[in-house]
Amino acid sequence: MMGLYAQDQVRIKPNLTVTVGVRWDPNTPPTPPADAAPSGFPGQQSTMFPNAPVGMNLPRRCGT
Repeated sequence: MMGLYAQDQVRIKPNLTVTVGVRWDPNTPPTPPADAAPSGFPGQQSTMFPNAPVGMNLPRRCGT
């Protein structure tokens, strides 16, 4: 993931320097690789998390 950063210092007076910086980091959602297996089960409702959307594959908690 690439981000950009720019910084500059400006001396306004001999005893006053202003430093300004700008950062841009894109916040894109992760996407699975093209050859990844599907992570959902069409029509299957989670018994562990009944409020989850139908077909969503959720990991089980340890020990269950």
